[in-house]
Amino acid sequence: MRLNEFLPAFSRSGRRLWPGLAVMALALALPLAGAAILPAATPPQAWAQGATPTPPPVDGVTPTPTPVDGATPTPPPVEGATPTPTPVDDATPPPTPTPPPPVDYDTDDDSLIEVSSLEQLDAIRYDLNGDGWSDWPEDTNYAAAFPNPAANRGCPATCQGYELAADLTFDTNGDAVVDGADHPLAWNEGAGWIPIGSTTAPFSGKFQGNDYTISRLFIDNRDLWEVGLFGVNSGEIRHVALTEVQVSGAVADKYIGGLVGSNNRGAVYASYVTGQVTAAGNNPAVGGLVGYNNRGAVYRSYTDAAVNTAGYKARIGGLVGENNRGTIAQSYARGDVSVANRASGAGGLVGYNNRGVILTSSASGDVSGSRAGESLRMGGLLGKSIYGLIAESYAAGAVTGEGGAVVAGGLAGSVDWAILRACYASGAVSATGSDQATVGGLVGAYRGRGGGDGFIEACYARGPVAHAAPAGAGGGSGGLIGVFSGGDDDNAVSNSSGGDSEVRNSYWDTATSGQATSAAGTGKTSAELTEPGDYAGIYGDWNLHLDADGIVDFPWHFGATDEYPELRNAYPINPAAAAAGEGPV
Repeated sequence: MRLNEFLPAFSRSGRRLWPGLAVMALALALPLAGAAILPAATPPQAWAQGATPTPPPVDGVTPTPTPVDGATPTPPPVEGATPTPTPVDDATPPPTPTPPPPVDYDTDDDSLIEVSSLEQLDAIRYDLNGDGWSDWPEDTNYAAAFPNPAANRGCPATCQGYELAADLTFDTNGDAVVDGADHPLAWNEGAGWIPIGSTTAPFSGKFQGNDYTISRLFIDNRDLWEVGLFGVNSGEIRHVALTEVQVSGAVADKYIGGLVGSNNRGAVYASYVTGQVTAAGNNPAVGGLVGYNNRGAVYRSYTDAAVNTAGYKARIGGLVGENNRGTIAQSYARGDVSVANRASGAGGLVGYNNRGVILTSSASGDVSGSRAGESLRMGGLLGKSIYGLIAESYAAGAVTGEGGAVVAGGLAGSVDWAILRACYASGAVSATGSDQATVGGLVGAYRGRGGGDGFIEACYARGPVAHAAPAGAGGGSGGLIGVFSGGDDDNAVSNSSGGDSEVRNSYWDTATSGQATSAAGTGKTSAELTEPGDYAGIYGDWNLHLDADGIVDFPWHFGATDEYPELRNAYPINPAAAAAGEGPV
């Protein structure tokens, strides 16, 4: 088509296309000529000053305010947090709390830490030497029992042990019985109190009771070997009063005592126990105060506790079960002792004395035993003694054996080579249902040895003696001694000085005992025994040297006519006061 032909055609159709072409032309022209058509935008003033521009807000987010030059920006608040208040000029800050003052646990400055609760009593097991520091680094119980202590717990120098500062009871709810309703330390799921100290870790510090009372100690432990308030003591325990105890154990070869299971080279002084102590296992050493006194010392202490066992070969005593090379002095027991099995020794004060010393002591409780076909060694003061010394001591309780090979004496059942000086027995002695019983007013059976290793001197017996044995039975009975072998030939029986073991200046009452004979000693009438009022007549040689200081000790008090001699220094000095509940001074 020629141009002159195109233009008219375009003109005709252009009426329809022009508006669209115009728009396209304008769209193409704007990018090319924009700088000339639209003026350039002026940047914000802040940019010119070098500051970082505030980004535009994002929908729904609160913009962070622009910080002032040099100022630390405040972070946006966290949802739910309490904003920090802006301090007001000159406002007083809140006071800093004052810490509590340190606690002085030795207010009397005697180097003994004061104990006023079961928790503090229990804490002693973590500090067995008493220096005021726990022996176990991982322990937290000690610090909990003695919180916020003063320096050295208040002791002026090194602490040496503990002392009671209040009465304590294991019956914490006051219902007269210790059970699951009481403090966990008292009940311990039925096992009761866990004793303080053991064979491998004994208590070695000091414990002073100050005559405060610890009541209703409960122990029924069938796992531990040493049972008592203290399991094993190698330290010093003084003036502790335990009342209404219920202590028992059942493990074989166990040491059981109301206060101490095993007193291993330790000392117990002026302490007492009342209540009941029981052993069920075989071969136990059980005593009202101490089960086993191994080279230890018990002074001026007493018990009024029932002590019993059915254990085989028991050593059982009202005060001490077994005294092994230890010393017991100025002490007594007045509770009953009973055994229902073969007994190596059962005594009102001591069950078995092995080379130990018993001085100025007594027992007034009854001693009984029954076991068909088994041997029983029983005595009002002690059951059996091998070597050792018993001096200025007496027994007043009845001794009764039933069945088996009973060996019973008013003072001692069986004595081998021991020395008895200035002693007496006033209780009844009897054996029934036995075909081999041996009974004596003072000693059931005494065995001596050549060279004078043992002897009896200045002693007497006045209680009834009965041997109710079947016809043709063996054994023997005597007003003073049932069976006596004095020397190497087993036939040396003497009442005068000599080379073999002897009985010297010792008597029995032929009237009150019902016995006209004795294996040793001399029989006297009641009038003869009660007539002298001084060291004269039959008592002319009774003023003995007992403590090896070379000075006569005047051990006897003769009283008026018709009174038997009594010992001046044996505890209790006044039996009536003991019966009223008065303990050692």
